[in-house]
Amino acid sequence: MIQFAAPSMIPELKALWLECFPGDDDYCNFFFDHYFSPETCVVHAGEGGEVEAAAYIFRGKVKIAGRTEKVWFLYAGATFKKYRKMGKCSAICRWIADYCRANGVGIIALSTSPSSLSLCEKSGMIPMANMASATVVREKITEAVPCTKCDYPAFAQMRGAYLSEDFAIGWTDETLRYMHAEMQTSGDIIRCEIGGNTCYAAYTLLEEELLIRETNCPPADMSALVDAVCAYAGWQGKVSVYAKADAEPCLPDAVSREVFCYAHMWFVDESLAIPGAKWYINLTAE
Repeated sequence: MIQFAAPSMIPELKALWLECFPGDDDYCNFFFDHYFSPETCVVHAGEGGEVEAAAYIFRGKVKIAGRTEKVWFLYAGATFKKYRKMGKCSAICRWIADYCRANGVGIIALSTSPSSLSLCEKSGMIPMANMASATVVREKITEAVPCTKCDYPAFAQMRGAYLSEDFAIGWTDETLRYMHAEMQTSGDIIRCEIGGNTCYAAYTLLEEELLIRETNCPPADMSALVDAVCAYAGWQGKVSVYAKADAEPCLPDAVSREVFCYAHMWFVDESLAIPGAKWYINLTAE
């Protein structure tokens, strides 16, 4: 049985999250405390009502060809190990697609990871967004551009301008505020002045690296931004930077580079599949 979640399912949903994303306790608690509601989660439940699999949804709007359309972003999906290889998540995706068709939602987007590629292909989703990543190593930073914490109004304004493309997703204020808070979990969002530009950067401190997961910094100034973030965070070691694929970070000392597909689109309303439309989306680092 597939349905929207019930509040009574939260303990099972948390257990599912931590089984699939071990060690993510802080983020799991943050997510359920700040964003979760029954209408943002679709579950595959057994005959006794027990949770077998779940998918979480961000809601937004997209402007394409002069029209504003509703979009659902499948933020995360998970299946308990004992129920895997049974098509539970695929069934949830089909249910969501049918629900969207019946309720005027024309586009579904899905964050792409190696584990979700098969699901994307089976569902007929189209790869739509590439990202570029570069990795460097930084020792102790002695001089860097000063940074300050980026508040919500500045973040919303700069992020909106950065993501503005021919095909741009405009998130609801509720979702955008959640993103601002979420991006500060195990990290922070800073702002600074580099090369005459006001820049923001959202970073996360992982066990073995600092990840700059989103920034509007021009590629030519990326090295200065990396130094600024490292100095602000007091970090030494491996640093990975994510950016738009057409704005690959200019980091001459990069030890690795990669371009990868970040998201797939599912045009529930096929009339919205505009050839050549450009768009970009970055919600979270998985």
